[in-house]
Amino acid sequence: MVFAEAYGRAYEKGQGCNDPRILSLPHHKRIAQFDAIALEARFLQEFAPAVVAEALLPGATRHDIATVMFEQYPDLARVMFQGRMDVLCDIGLRLMVFQNRIRTFQTTDALESMLHETDFGHDIPAEWFRPPFDEIYIEFGEHRRFPTRMVDPSSGEHAVEGCYLFAGLTPSLHGNSLVRGFDLIIFGSPVDKSGVMDDCFTHLGLPISDEDMPLSELVHQVVERYRTRADFPNAHVVQPVIEHVAKILVYLGTKDARQRPVREGSEAAKRICGLKSPAKREKAARQAARLYDRIVVGPSSLPSELDSVHTNHSAGVRPHIRRGHFRAQPYGPMHSLRRPQWIQPMMIGSERITGNIQPSYVVE
Repeated sequence: MVFAEAYGRAYEKGQGCNDPRILSLPHHKRIAQFDAIALEARFLQEFAPAVVAEALLPGATRHDIATVMFEQYPDLARVMFQGRMDVLCDIGLRLMVFQNRIRTFQTTDALESMLHETDFGHDIPAEWFRPPFDEIYIEFGEHRRFPTRMVDPSSGEHAVEGCYLFAGLTPSLHGNSLVRGFDLIIFGSPVDKSGVMDDCFTHLGLPISDEDMPLSELVHQVVERYRTRADFPNAHVVQPVIEHVAKILVYLGTKDARQRPVREGSEAAKRICGLKSPAKREKAARQAARLYDRIVVGPSSLPSELDSVHTNHSAGVRPHIRRGHFRAQPYGPMHSLRRPQWIQPMMIGSERITGNIQPSYVVE
C-alpha cells in the first residue's frame, strides 16, 4: 500500500506536467521524471526479482523480460498487468531504461533537413543498417520537425520524436528462421498534450534476411508486411521512419560524419553531489531535470546556399535544391571493396541568390 500510494503520486505528477522542456525530452528521459519508473523497479525487485535480474542481462530483450514475468510470476502478471504480453513488454522497456541500457543519439536540425533531401542509391546494401550500439534511442532533430505525424484516437496528432532501435535475432519475413534484425519502437511526442505519458507509439520487427539486398528493397518488403495488417496502428509512419533511420545509420558510416558527445546530465549530477545544502540540491535537481547525455550527430548549421531557399526568381536557371543520395563507393585492391558515400544535396543556381557560387557543404 505504501508503494501504491507513492507510485500514484509520481504518476499524477507526470500526468500533470505541462513544462515543455520536460515534455520535449526523448521518451526514456521523459518517463524517468517524477520517480515513477524507479518506484516500479523497486516494486518488481521486491515481488519479481527474477524479472529485474533478466533486465540486467546484456542483450536481454523486452520480450525476454516479459517472458520471465509471464512464466515465473503468472499471478502477478495476471492481476497487476492484465496478463497481456504487450503490457509486460512495456514494463520490460521501462526496466531497460531504469538500468541505463539506452544510449541516446540526437540529430541536428541541419542534418535532418539535409537527409530529407537525400535518397538512397540502389547499391546501398542492407548490411549497412547497423547502429553504433545494440540498444539506442535516436532523436529526430532538436525541435521535432519530422514531416510525418502519428495519430492517437484520444489525443489526436503527435509529432514523431524519434525511435528505439534494439538489435537482436528476429523471425525472418517468412517466419521460418531467426535472422539479424531489430525491434523498432516509434514514438510520438507529448508536447501540447496532458503529461509525460500522453504520447503514442507503434512497434515492429525489422528482420534482415539477406545482407546483400538493397536497403531500399528491404524497406519496401517490411512496409508491405505491415501495411496489410488491419490491427497495426500508424502504418503510414513505417516507411518514412525506417528510411530516415537507415539514412542516419549510413551517414554515420561516411567519412564526413560528425559526432559530438554532450554530457550535460552527468556533469549536472556531479555538481549536485557536491552541494551540501539539501535545499540547494533540490533546486539544482529541478533545474537539471531537462539535461541529459547524448551524442549529437550532424553539422551544426546548413550550408549557406541551402539556407537561402526563399529567393528571387530572375531569368535563367531557377534556383532549386538538387537532391542528395547515398551510394556505395568502390575502393581498395582492384576497387573490390565498398564504403558509404554521401553526395549531399546542393543548391543549383545559387549564384543567382548570392552573386557568386558557394561551396556545397560547410562544417564548423
